[in-house]
Amino acid sequence: VGSAVVVDGSATRATRMPVAPYIEPNHALLSKYQSQVESHLDKVSLQLDEDIAAMRRKLKEDKAIIDNHNERKTILEKEISKYEMEKLEHDKLFEDTQRKVADREEALLREEILLQTTLDRAQRGKATNDDLRIRLDAANAKIAQLQLHLGGDKERRGHHRGLTRVWEKAREEGQRLAKEKNKQDAHIAQLRKDVTAVDASLKKIREEIVQEIESFESNPKHANQLRERAKAFEDETTIGEDHFGELMCKLKERTAAGGKGDSATVKAIRDSLVKVQKLVERKRNYLEEIVKNSEDTMDRIAKTRAEIERSEIATRKSQSTVTRIRKQYANLRQAKTGFVEDAESTDSELENLDGQHTSMALRTEMLQRQAEEMERLIASSAAARSRKSDRPVRPKTVRPGGARMAHTGTTEESNDTLPTRKTPKKPRVSTAVEKAKSRNVAAKRRATAMKMAKDRLAIQLDEAEARVGVEREEVKEMAQRLKKLEEDRIEVVRNKEKNAIDSVTVETLETREEKRNAERATELQQQRDLVDFEVRELQSQIEFEEQALHDIRKKLEPYEKMDIVAYEEEKKGHAIELRRLKNYHTDLKKAIREKQKELSLSVVQRESAVDKANSTLNLDTSVRAEREREVEEVQKQIEDLEQELHTMGLSAVSL
Repeated sequence: VGSAVVVDGSATRATRMPVAPYIEPNHALLSKYQSQVESHLDKVSLQLDEDIAAMRRKLKEDKAIIDNHNERKTILEKEISKYEMEKLEHDKLFEDTQRKVADREEALLREEILLQTTLDRAQRGKATNDDLRIRLDAANAKIAQLQLHLGGDKERRGHHRGLTRVWEKAREEGQRLAKEKNKQDAHIAQLRKDVTAVDASLKKIREEIVQEIESFESNPKHANQLRERAKAFEDETTIGEDHFGELMCKLKERTAAGGKGDSATVKAIRDSLVKVQKLVERKRNYLEEIVKNSEDTMDRIAKTRAEIERSEIATRKSQSTVTRIRKQYANLRQAKTGFVEDAESTDSELENLDGQHTSMALRTEMLQRQAEEMERLIASSAAARSRKSDRPVRPKTVRPGGARMAHTGTTEESNDTLPTRKTPKKPRVSTAVEKAKSRNVAAKRRATAMKMAKDRLAIQLDEAEARVGVEREEVKEMAQRLKKLEEDRIEVVRNKEKNAIDSVTVETLETREEKRNAERATELQQQRDLVDFEVRELQSQIEFEEQALHDIRKKLEPYEKMDIVAYEEEKKGHAIELRRLKNYHTDLKKAIREKQKELSLSVVQRESAVDKANSTLNLDTSVRAEREREVEEVQKQIEDLEQELHTMGLSAVSL
């Protein structure tokens, strides 16, 4: 142990202290530690470079997605404006219809009032009929004088002209009402046609969206991938795990999913587009898998046929051997030699050969059945790929003739001596083939369901067209009846006025006119009841049309509630959040670089401290422990930064 002289600053006396042995700077442990630190720094640098490259790729993809979303947004805005224009047109038509219906009800009310007034006049005329009969005799005596009297003749003519003018006005009013009614009927028919077309289009869109959603939900591939990535993110077992890339992927999914301000219809359209793309990709993968399974099946069939040929050759060889041994055995039996042991061994050998022959025959049958099954599967796969018909015909297969005849020949020849065995069970088809068959059946069912739905919609469309035609005919018939009723009413009024004027005619003519008027009044009442019933039917149909228009308005409510400004604000918020995360990531990289510099500086300081310790201190000093503590603190700071990155990723995902 050496010694050293330490000079204290406060005094000039010398103190002798023990000195530790000198530690070389290129010591093995120090070199190993330095190499480990350098390798760790290289790994951290490589990982940071990979993270930066991944972030740049994600940023580029996000920019492309944002551009795509902007294009979709433009398309959706055009569609929304189109739907709003259609909604305004429907509202205008609905208001016009309501106004015309109100006018029509008012006209019908006026007609009812006029009809009631006419009936009251008829009843009053009937009440005065008795008085007229009493005064008939006196009136007959004065007929000649009244006819000769010029002033009375002029007065009668003037009264007749007034009634004629009233009748002309009533007829013109009836014609005007009939024309107005025809216009209203045509407008109502057009409204019914428009409402039917809108309902059909909305129903078709709804069915397409439901079908795409069901087809997307039937594919769990996307959900499984998300679960695997989430599990890998939580485990954090690999060094090169991309936390920020996971964060960017989550942000991308949130951006692709759309803002909170979007309406349900816009989301459904966007989801339907994504689902259609996924459906096409899934169909393509399904066809590729079917082709691959078909190729594997062809290889298996070739191998099976080769094995069948080998088994047939072995069967023929074994049969020739059995025949030869049988001849030897028969010769030995006929010669009655003393070789009993040879005979017993020959019997056992014969039994073994018989068993082998039987097993080979059974194996040949099994292989033939497998080959037939494989051919049937290939035919079904080809039918599924072609999809030219809804119910593909299952092709019939022909067993290979040579192998079958050879096997039959062997069985017939050895029936006398070979024991019988049970036929083995049918071999199970591979999992890939079963999956292909199940997918083929599912595709057939979906095609059948789509065809049935199409037929059902066609039938409903035909029924709706027939119903519209029947209603149109009923409206025309009702218009004709109303016109005829108006003519009869005018004729009744005219006849009653004429009877009131010409009440001095002969009694027989008056009675006949009264009877005719009573019959016409009865018919008029019946026709009025019929018109009332038809009016009620029209009112019920109008209520149905109003309900249909209300449903259309309810369906178009999401377009009114759509807030484009909120969507833009949320997109801007995402862009701001993305920039903030990028800046924060840059700051974290700067901090990591600073820590790396501190770590390198600490290594240099450690070497200097070790040299100094070797020259001044003994082995009991804490310089090495202090440097190790500093290194541990730096590593802990790096871990804290990684944990902060992880927390930031989780917070972004929760957003």
